[in-house]
This record gives sequence, C-alpha cells and structure tokens, in this order.
Amino acid sequence: MKKGIVSKIVAASLVGVMAMGLMACGKKQEESKSALDQIKANKKLVMGTSPDFPPFESKDTKGNVVGMDVEIAKAIAKDLGVELEIKEMGFDGLLGALQGKKLDVILSGMTPTEERKGAVDFSSMYYKTDNVFVVQEANKDKYAKIEDLSGKKIGVQKGTVQEELVNAKVTSPNVNALEKTGDVVMNLKNGKIDAVLLEQPVAEAYVKNNPGLALSKVTVADEVGGYAIAMTKGESDLQAAINKTLDRLEKDGSLTKFFEDANAAMGE
Repeated sequence: MKKGIVSKIVAASLVGVMAMGLMACGKKQEESKSALDQIKANKKLVMGTSPDFPPFESKDTKGNVVGMDVEIAKAIAKDLGVELEIKEMGFDGLLGALQGKKLDVILSGMTPTEERKGAVDFSSMYYKTDNVFVVQEANKDKYAKIEDLSGKKIGVQKGTVQEELVNAKVTSPNVNALEKTGDVVMNLKNGKIDAVLLEQPVAEAYVKNNPGLALSKVTVADEVGGYAIAMTKGESDLQAAINKTLDRLEKDGSLTKFFEDANAAMGE
C-alpha cells in the first residue's frame, strides 16, 4: 500500500475517533444536566398522569385532560417559562416511566408514601384528604362500619394506596384491582363488587355523576393522606422550583380555586 494512502486512512481514522469522542462528550454533558436545566433546554415540562381521577385529572367532552393537577402543572410550567406536555398512562406505570426519564414529573393524585419516597422524590403536599367507601345507594346503611365489609368484594385502582389500605384494614377482602378507577366504579354500578375505596373528593365526584351510588359511613384515615408531585431522585433544584410555585398557589388561594373549579366542572 502506498504511503500516501496509508496517511489518508490514518487521518480519516483519527477524524472518526475525534468525532466519536466529541459525540460521547456531548452525550455526557447532556446526561450531566440537572432535570431543571433539561426541562428549560427542551422548553417543555412533561407531566405524567392517569386521567381517571376527578376532580384532579379526567377528560372533558373534547378529550382534553383537565382538573386540579393539570392547573397546577400549568402554573409550574409558566413559572419555569416552558410549555406543558401531558402524557397519559395507567397509574401503576407512572413511577417506572418517571425513573426511565420518560417524564419530568408525576401529577396524578399520588400519595408520597415511604415506599415511594425510596424510589423518587416529592414536592411539598398540595392536598390532604381521607378515604371513604363508595357503595350502591340501596346498600348505604348496610355498610355502617368497617367490619361490615369483611370478606366483601372491594374495588380499588391498581397500585394505589387504597389497595394497600383495603388489604390492611379490611378482614379477608376480595380485592378487585383494576388499572382505571372508572372501570372499578363501573363494576360497582353493575353489582360485580360491593364497594370501592377512594379518596374523599374523588369519591364525591363519582357519586355526584353516577346516580345510584352513595358514600358509605365508613372512612379510612391514612397517616399520609394527601397528594404531592413526584420527580426523579436528587433533583433538588427542580424540587425547590416546584415548591416555590406551590407555596405561591397556596398563599394566593389558587389551590383552593383549582379544586373548586375542577369539582364544579364535573357537573357540567
């Protein structure tokens, strides 16, 4: 092989190596960015949610995802100077999607349990509540205390705190865990199960929009009992920015307004 040809091959190889090095360097720099920096660079905040949890997240007649959590996310995105993108998925798939960096945050009526805190970080709480059983109206007086639900068929949304509470608080429950809350409620309406455990405001929303259903007298307290925004571990800058917005929304009354507006829209 001629010397000139060898020189050209070596030079081409060096250029290729340098290009690969620059690409690798660029990739490392991209990966080293904080979540907040990445959100600003992408000019969008990607929110994951399961839109079957009114008044926090549900779909309107046009198929748009609406609710209190959506309004909170919009406020956070505005404060960050970016657009909001909403990704819909089953509740039990949200944490995996967040850890896989397919989402920036989760706003989906998620309770910051100790187990979840081991996997992701949370904002400060933006809503606090207890849980209540929803039953068919004809059986409202039949279930007056939690013992009355022993051995009964009880519906919950899969992967939720309510699933854990039913197994912990009810004796020998026959748990019906489904991906969507709406499907669980439908099973109750059709008489396939005896009760559904939901957070109080969500239970009230479903009862309001489903004649024949009622709130039972049985409530279940939860030591956490409320919702927060989930994000990947160690993103303190993003956490601080989100908490700053939540603090403002709390002080100016927006959180209360978001909830009241979303709740009122359920009847429209």
